[in-house]
Amino acid sequence: MRFIAIFLVLHLHSIYLLPGGMYKYLKYSLFLLHVDGVGIFFVLSGFLIGKILLDMEKTNSLSMRNVGLFLTKRWLRTLPNFYLILGFVVLVGGSMPETPIFYFMQNFQKPYFGIFQESWSLSVEEFTYLAFPITFLIFSFFIRQSFFAASVFLLLVSIVYKFYWLSNLDYTYAERTVLGRFSSIVYGLFFYQIFDRYFEFLKSKRLLFFGLGAILVAINSFVFQLVHTWRYDYLSIAYLLTLPFFYFLTIPKGFISKLFLTGSKISYSLYLINLWPFQYIILPRIRNWFPQLYSGPYPFFTDYLLYWTLVPLISYFLFHYWEKPWMRLRRFLPA
Repeated sequence: MRFIAIFLVLHLHSIYLLPGGMYKYLKYSLFLLHVDGVGIFFVLSGFLIGKILLDMEKTNSLSMRNVGLFLTKRWLRTLPNFYLILGFVVLVGGSMPETPIFYFMQNFQKPYFGIFQESWSLSVEEFTYLAFPITFLIFSFFIRQSFFAASVFLLLVSIVYKFYWLSNLDYTYAERTVLGRFSSIVYGLFFYQIFDRYFEFLKSKRLLFFGLGAILVAINSFVFQLVHTWRYDYLSIAYLLTLPFFYFLTIPKGFISKLFLTGSKISYSLYLINLWPFQYIILPRIRNWFPQLYSGPYPFFTDYLLYWTLVPLISYFLFHYWEKPWMRLRRFLPA
């Protein structure tokens, strides 16, 4: 499912390199169902961190120390890669983003479309990584099922905020703000509780739920359009219904399984590299240094092919020689 998510992100960003007519055709034909890769990443993040945090509640190991270890492990996974690429954008690209981007506040309440604009989704994730464990820990002092209570509380915060946004503010691109989108990750947290309790049932009915999730996506696309601010809450639920199918899906060993596994592993590096660093910094330099590559009748295909060749290649090396060594440091942290 992670591979599908990153492929959708890369596909959408790659067609920016194509002529207008071709861009519109590919965007509206292949994205007719409004399946967005970022939305899948969000619910997956909630699902995966939900397992870690719910285990703390089940084993009575929830504490400030363990929450601190959880955050440290998450930050070793996300921050070194982010700041390396951000440094590349500043030093090599010669562009200074707005200061809040350095501490993930560039789109807390308003959408951000500046330098390294794709970082908006990382702000949503980093906020939730911090907000949920802390809320979970605080609730544990007063409520027995604090995981569930913290999930409900943060979801209510998001819902109340969106009602306020709908009634008082312009909600265009609200899905690109932290307050307008962190609910997608909370839905993933919610779903893990259901998945953990009804594991065998969901396993036996995974095809049924996959079909139901696909129908919900199709209903949103073909029958009616939800108010823009609520569409991604609706789609988050639809994506989660398909998750049991992908969770239990087994692919025979071979090229396809290796491709899916490798794509999933390097997905974070792919996400960081593919848009602003590659299309606005690396690609213009290739055009200047190697003009002969663009001497044919369709120069835009050169950009497109370079995108699908160099982005995975750069991301592969970035993962193995920078991201992975930082993640290995987590082994030295207390269990």
